[in-house]
Parts: sequence; structure tokens; C-alpha cells
Amino acid sequence: MTALMVQGVTKRFLGVTALDDVHVDARPGEVLGLVGPNGAGKTTLVNVITGHFGPDEGAVTLGEQTLTGAPIERIARCGVARTYQHMRLLEGYSVIDNVLAGRHQAFKGRVFQLWRVRRREEREQRAATRELLDRLGLGDVADVSVSSLSYGRRRRVEIARALAAQPSVMLLDEPTAGMTPAEAKEIGELIRSTSREGLAVVLIEHNVALVSEVCDRIAVLDWGKVIKLGTPDEVWADAKVRAAYLGGELL
Repeated sequence: MTALMVQGVTKRFLGVTALDDVHVDARPGEVLGLVGPNGAGKTTLVNVITGHFGPDEGAVTLGEQTLTGAPIERIARCGVARTYQHMRLLEGYSVIDNVLAGRHQAFKGRVFQLWRVRRREEREQRAATRELLDRLGLGDVADVSVSSLSYGRRRRVEIARALAAQPSVMLLDEPTAGMTPAEAKEIGELIRSTSREGLAVVLIEHNVALVSEVCDRIAVLDWGKVIKLGTPDEVWADAKVRAAYLGGELL
């Protein structure tokens, strides 16, 4: 697997600089945390990486592939998957159908010339999806409507859908928002185990304890700038981080 590189990315909206010369990288087998106060530019950075809008300056690459300015669908096929702060599940559909949507995104654009080949491919994808659901503790609800699941399990479904696309990089936007401490801990363990399989994970999260426990490195944004990039111990000891993000003292 290859590294995601963000090099000198700047993004402006109506003259307001949302991202200012941002340099970060996400490495295979690593969880990179993106933290900072509201409005710091975290979700904007994820939106630039995933092609929701292009940067005004700078570049985004995944290995030798240039992602800068590419359409969302192409970036997804290159190996970048994401979840959203506000879940985008297919209400009324089963868990397995929701997760299959992620696999179909990964294989979108492939041409099947024979009906038998297409049918076999669909069976293989469904079998692989059931294996993924079993691994993520969702096997028992594979055929259940997502609308009937608890909040924590719905979040798991969204992560499963991202993983189903077989990405090199997975970006998670506040995956534990609204969860109980126990649910958040389970998601943290899932994120960590996923990264150990060689996936690069970028995590936006306000839960300081979870970020400290799960992340290998943390990038702190403030007013669109990366003010510190380092290990959790290095980041939380930094005076600028304490002042900008933690109000002067570590929570």
C-alpha cells in the first residue's frame, strides 16, 4: 500500500482562507489524527482529499497517482474511502446491501462481457461482504434493515461500507460522535485493528482520550494551518496546541 501526501494545499472560499499551505501525510499501517477547534479546516481538508472540491494551490497524491482536481468517483477507485460526520446510509435497506454499495463503488467502471461472469462476480462480492460483516461484528444483522440498528452499530455499518471498497486510505469524519464511552472504545479498537492490516487511516475526532489512544501521529489545525504534527505526547505537550485547541490546559 502507498502513502497519501498532501503538499502545500491552500483552499479559499470567497476570500476566506480555509486551508493555508497544509502539509500532511498518511502512511500505511498508521492512524493519523486530525484535530483542532471547530472551523479549523479539518473537514475541508478531507473534502479536498476526496475530490468534493479542488485546492486553489498545492497537490494531493496517493503513491504515484495524482488526485488533485480529480472527480470523486475516480479518487474512490484510486483507493480513497471516507465516512461522513452525518451518516449517509441507505435507509430501509439491509446492512449487507448498504455495505455492498461500497464494494460496487470499488468495482465501478469494470466491463463484464458475459452474463455468467457478472453473476459469478456478484456472488463473490456478496460472500466477501458477509465475511467483512462477520469480522466487524455485524454478521448477525447482515439481513436486517439499517433503520432498526442502534446508533453505534449504524456507525459500524458506515465504516464497513468504506472498508468494502478495499481502499488504501480511509478517512473517518467524527466516527464516534454521539456515542457512549463504551461504543466509542469499540470503534477505537476497530480503527486500530484495521490500520494494523496495512491501511492508512485519517481520523477526525474531538474525543481527546480516544485520539491519544488510537493515533500514531496527530496533526493539529488552527485557522487552516497545521500548527503541530507529531506523536500524541509531542502534540499535547506543545504550548501552541494547548493555547489554540485545549484552552491552555490538557483536558
